[in-house]
Amino acid sequence: MLEKSISISHGVFWDYPGFDHQLPTEAERKEWLRRLHIALSGPQKVVSVDTNTINWINATWPGLSHKLEYIPNFVDIDSFSHRVDHPGKVRIIFPRRLTAVRGVNEAARAANVLTKKYPGKVEFHFVGRGHSDQLEGEALKWASEKDGIFYYWQPPHMMPEIFRHMDIALIPTKGTEGTSLSCLEAMAAGCAIITTAVGGLTDLIIDGFNGLLIKPTPNNLIDAIEYLINDEKERNRLSQNAKLTAEAFSVGRWKQKWKKVISEVFN
Repeated sequence: MLEKSISISHGVFWDYPGFDHQLPTEAERKEWLRRLHIALSGPQKVVSVDTNTINWINATWPGLSHKLEYIPNFVDIDSFSHRVDHPGKVRIIFPRRLTAVRGVNEAARAANVLTKKYPGKVEFHFVGRGHSDQLEGEALKWASEKDGIFYYWQPPHMMPEIFRHMDIALIPTKGTEGTSLSCLEAMAAGCAIITTAVGGLTDLIIDGFNGLLIKPTPNNLIDAIEYLINDEKERNRLSQNAKLTAEAFSVGRWKQKWKKVISEVFN
């Protein structure tokens, strides 16, 4: 054991669809597991932002359970003021990086289909950086050629203002997800959440209570969005429950949990 040390996991990353190609042989996979075990068994505490990581460790190496601490990510509840209604419109936000693993392709497909089906009623806002200027330029060109689709990005401190104008938030992640900050912010803002049962997202969303959990396919995403477009009462119920749930992830609770772990390790 390494005295006075804490390891932090921000979520399982090896559920990424292409991860197996990075370790093509059995020997490489065994070596990766050996190194991961060292990283987990050495520190005095292992703090995970989600229970998905903890469940995987417990199932793989049950002898490490005494080291594991669950401290999810936080949201600053006080930064989020009341939502602004836009009568006659349903505003939908994809507040993620423009990457396949975050579900941007499925969200773009849904935007193409539903803006045509509900012209003037539905808006899609893609708010996030790409991995290159070229990708962002392509996204801007695509959105500028579509009615009801917008692409832009804002620094993190501006996102509360963006979220308060939105009705539905899309978090259609396929892998490598902890307790998503975007999801937490959307919840705190009172958006109805549509997301997937990936990583730590199931620590945040209970299907049918404070959001909808779907499989990350274009058709499933389209069906879920259309369901909420046409049922304002259900949309508002999920919105209210999401905002209430976000209080359990306040920055105050996060500080208290970290203070306890730090005092146990570094007293």
